[in-house]
Amino acid sequence: MHRTLLLPEIIAQILHASAASPGFLHTCLRINKLFSLEVTRMLWKGCGVRYNFAKAGHVTPSITDLARIVQTSTKRAQYYAEFIQILMFEEDGTSWEDRKEEARWHPELATLRFSNLLSFSLFGGYGFPESRSMSTGEIILHYAQPNVKEFHIDGASKLVDSFLDTLSYRCPRLEVLNVENVSDSHLSERGMIRFLDATKHLKVLSVRTTALEGWTLNTFKALSVHSKLELLSVPDLPEPWLRSLGQKDCISSRFPKLKHFYTGISDEGLKLLALCMPNIKTLSLLLQNVAPSHQRHILRSASDFKHLTSLSIEFAPESSIDGDDMIILAQSCPNLQELLINEYDDHGPSVVNFTDATIERVAQSLKHLSKITFTLDSSHKLTWRSVIQFAQHCKELEQLTLPCNFSWQEVIDQAPAGLFPKLWFLVLVLEKNNQKGGEVDSVEEETLDIHVANLVAFAPRLRYFRLSGGDTMDESFTAAFSRATGDFGC
Repeated sequence: MHRTLLLPEIIAQILHASAASPGFLHTCLRINKLFSLEVTRMLWKGCGVRYNFAKAGHVTPSITDLARIVQTSTKRAQYYAEFIQILMFEEDGTSWEDRKEEARWHPELATLRFSNLLSFSLFGGYGFPESRSMSTGEIILHYAQPNVKEFHIDGASKLVDSFLDTLSYRCPRLEVLNVENVSDSHLSERGMIRFLDATKHLKVLSVRTTALEGWTLNTFKALSVHSKLELLSVPDLPEPWLRSLGQKDCISSRFPKLKHFYTGISDEGLKLLALCMPNIKTLSLLLQNVAPSHQRHILRSASDFKHLTSLSIEFAPESSIDGDDMIILAQSCPNLQELLINEYDDHGPSVVNFTDATIERVAQSLKHLSKITFTLDSSHKLTWRSVIQFAQHCKELEQLTLPCNFSWQEVIDQAPAGLFPKLWFLVLVLEKNNQKGGEVDSVEEETLDIHVANLVAFAPRLRYFRLSGGDTMDESFTAAFSRATGDFGC
């Protein structure tokens, strides 16, 4: 054997180069002890992260695999546990019907030490009410190891102040804490403030949960002076809290490093928030608990965040937005790359002063856009002209979802080749009886192919195309596009 194959670094490079090839790592286990050690290090770096998961890049063992090894040999399981840096609980099963929560294996894994663990994730509770009771605060603290930097909890129970105290003590390097979908849990103001004082390296905190009984003005103030926080997701932010901070105090010392913020807030509250967080780049607002009358000018208020690159807003039912506010936002925040309105809802706010001319002015100002989703009230539609405006002015645009009525003749006459160079995702939301598209009840396959060819030339990278609503002609066109491009949906 060549001497270079005695170097672990060289072996690691060989393994990484072909790790995704089926069976490759298993074969290398049998070459010699050095290969076996490096393969084991790779295979067990992530446990439960699933095949080809971004954090692994190759097949990885599951929680169930590790638990069954414990049942056979705790000593062997401990050998593998020492390699694990990423531990992720979800569910297992070969089909939807026989899936089970991996949280059932906590007793087996409680016999192991994870001294090199960096990231712990628990995703459970969806369709398994009993799974939260399996993952109590006391149980999951077993995974609070000294080197852990990320702790994600989505589906647990009985999280109390002592849980936060122990977590901060055991994980002095903690940088990320995410708590969602917990039950029978009570996190107080004092508990939260103690936790914030103890976690000096914390960069990401997501605690948008009803368990946070301690969501108070004092907790908000403690968050505002944390020196390392870069991302914060919290329950709705009352307007009076922002007024109590004082304008001068906000500008001088609050949220020194915060760049990404997720909450619910009124339009007036958002204007005050901009004084505290002038450097925010990502702003995500969930407004389901905000009165529609206090959402009306949320876009205008968001325009005060001059450094925004991503804005996502989920409006409440019966809310409305003004096209003039959208123009002000676009002109004030020219670096926006994402602009998302009700991305996760089939229904959106009603609109006023919102026309193709509005879209033209927005597109002219936002030349760096890569993703747009406008889910608006179905009674108001834009036209093909709006699509063309985005194509002409937003050359970086990759994803577009837009309410739009059009005729197929417009696609032929007003879709110059190559005008949308990077677009790969296009969803146009039509009325059930598309006023323009409904001109034709049926069409020859040859004509459909012409329409498809024009659309493909218009957006050469387009791979996902859908018409939501529409008539038989629209459905036929979507099917023809799928056949021509191999697009079978996401």
